[in-house]
Amino acid sequence: MRQSHQIYFDSGAVSFPKSQINDLFFKSCIFAKSTRLPFVYTICVYVSDAKVYHVYEDLRRKVKETIKYIYTEYDDEIKRVQSDNGKEYEKLARVIAKYGTHFRFTQAYTPHQNGMAERRIRMVMEKVLCLLFDGHLSGALWGEAVMTSTYLINITPSAAIDMRSPYLLWQNRLPRITKLRTFGCAAYAWIPKDKRTKLEAHAVKCIFVGYDEEDRSGYRRLRLLDYEVIHSRDVRFNEAEFPRFADRVLAALPDERQRLCGCHHCDDHLAKTTA
Repeated sequence: MRQSHQIYFDSGAVSFPKSQINDLFFKSCIFAKSTRLPFVYTICVYVSDAKVYHVYEDLRRKVKETIKYIYTEYDDEIKRVQSDNGKEYEKLARVIAKYGTHFRFTQAYTPHQNGMAERRIRMVMEKVLCLLFDGHLSGALWGEAVMTSTYLINITPSAAIDMRSPYLLWQNRLPRITKLRTFGCAAYAWIPKDKRTKLEAHAVKCIFVGYDEEDRSGYRRLRLLDYEVIHSRDVRFNEAEFPRFADRVLAALPDERQRLCGCHHCDDHLAKTTA
């Protein structure tokens, strides 16, 4: 179908810019002829020059891995950590003390001493709200929006570091701008041959919810069939299409359905909502 359209346009029967031809999105072709995307092989070099690189993780669970990762990859150490006087950071302080890292608490009720962190959190959350609103998504996906927000901040040039991006300073290479997609748009993920029959669709419809930072070419998307967030590099996007949910419960991830609807029969509630 797409080839016949291309021949028709190339024949001169109509005047249609090729740039717009390439932007056409044929959903039937995606489902019927989806294939894996070509691979690009690169060599990456990592350095530790970044000063404002955002890392949003569960610190109590990931701090050991993060410290070891920085030491192994960059031959560097985390020398100082500063936080507010929250009780939840006391265990963290004891953990990182084993690595020779100095943990400093600010004075109680003085958030001004932690001004940079407070401003960064505000910056991240402002982008989170924009992503959720613009993508027509539920607050249940706030975690995915936070990771996407920090990723976008990291690849954005900043006046504080001479209009360079934190990503460039941290990784010593430019970010892949061509990888960027519209948060919340439709993403059609290729289905491996062993997961389908010859007469079944070659792709499954998902919602794009972020980037896989472990794989430079990977994406995170929410599968509409079971609300599971899956990773893949073989994805076709339609940035003019934004799948909508009939109810807030439908936008929830599996482990959050019960919390959102407040009942003990979430699957029944979900079935009634979709009926």
